[in-house]
Amino acid sequence: MTHIPSRYLSRALLILAITAMSAGPAYAISAKYRAQLEASGCTQMTDGVSCDIHKTKAQNASRQTQPEEIDAMIGQPISDTAERLLAEGWKPQNGRWYQGDRVLTLTVVDEVVKHARLAQRNDR
Repeated sequence: MTHIPSRYLSRALLILAITAMSAGPAYAISAKYRAQLEASGCTQMTDGVSCDIHKTKAQNASRQTQPEEIDAMIGQPISDTAERLLAEGWKPQNGRWYQGDRVLTLTVVDEVVKHARLAQRNDR
């Protein structure tokens, strides 16, 4: 059997100990943010887009009906969509539509709505 010098053995044990201590779980988000996500019912993907981490699950759930209505605009003529938005109280301004604290951005190609994005208004 070969004898291993103690200096190599102590270095190997030190490296092994450091590796073992640093091999714990690594979280990319803070505990506070994780708690906000859980309390609001949001995910990292929906936070700030269709979900607000500062609201309750119930408040966010009540807002979830709007995206289906917005998605229904895709593929429709912009004239029909604009008429509907005006009837529902939306106000057009600089290519975007505003209603309360919400902003709707439409992408129109050849007079047809191709994409719709609903977001929270940040200037209030």
